[in-house]
Amino acid sequence: MQYETGLFRKFLEKRGLRVTQTRMQIAETVFSTHKHFTPDELAEWVRKKDSSTGRMTVYRTLGLLVESELVEELTLRKGQNLYEHVVGHKHHHHMICLRCGRIQEFSNEALESLPRQVARQKGFTATSHAIKIHGFCKACSPIANGHRGGGEGETVGVASSRAQVGSGEPSET
Repeated sequence: MQYETGLFRKFLEKRGLRVTQTRMQIAETVFSTHKHFTPDELAEWVRKKDSSTGRMTVYRTLGLLVESELVEELTLRKGQNLYEHVVGHKHHHHMICLRCGRIQEFSNEALESLPRQVARQKGFTATSHAIKIHGFCKACSPIANGHRGGGEGETVGVASSRAQVGSGEPSET
């Protein structure tokens, strides 16, 4: 986590922004979790450590973390965003269940080369890509199963109010 917070500190300094204790505490909280999270969850986690930290401070700092490319934003549907830190993690994509909201991460070498190939053919210089597959997980598939049940993957609040993001708070380090 020191490596990630060091990168964020350098980003702030390069931009001429203040490196405050609050910003660094928010960054540490982000880098201590390995789950997708909502801005509201992050605010809740941060406020458990320092109740004086305002929600807008959390949102602004999260925006800086995304701008620094240390955190990525995953848009599930209009107005529904999740975040994850990406430093030290292998590039991956997401499959999102439309029924239960479960997110399954996956990597595929063919999918890594295809966007570069298409970009090159079109004379486009790609700097990044993200692939989201929306559909139904194995447990929710109306074709494959005829029943609803559990499965693997992280559950998020997409399609129903019973779904939850991640499995709780970030780990303490």
